[in-house]
Amino acid sequence: ARANFGLLADAILPSLAVRVPLAAMVGGHASAAVQEQAVARLRARLEVQKCCKAQLAGAGGVALVAASMQAHPASTALLRDACWVLAVLAVHSTANAQDIAKAGMIPWLCGVAGKHQRAVEVQETTLVKDEPSLAGLRPGV
Repeated sequence: ARANFGLLADAILPSLAVRVPLAAMVGGHASAAVQEQAVARLRARLEVQKCCKAQLAGAGGVALVAASMQAHPASTALLRDACWVLAVLAVHSTANAQDIAKAGMIPWLCGVAGKHQRAVEVQETTLVKDEPSLAGLRPGV
């Protein structure tokens, strides 16, 4: 599962200047079962997003997705937020990739990671051990 995460991230984000190192973020802090669940969640979200590709690719699609993400308070698990971002990125064309980054989605995810790091540590002890560094989630990495 750890390798699968890296492959998924590499396949989805090759055209972006911003990389989300999910493999590094998850690999050292999750059991195999948790990683498998996260991979399955990502695949399911990708399937849902494929159905919405036409709407998302239209005029204002990027802004619409960004607004919908920001409308939901970051109360979900960090992995769920990461999977949502990856799913959105995956269905957009390469031409829209930079627009997605400019729309604030990646910084928003980074903010979620920083704001909820302690909550994740406390509530999901099977996922996060000790205090992982989230420095790799900075734009431009």
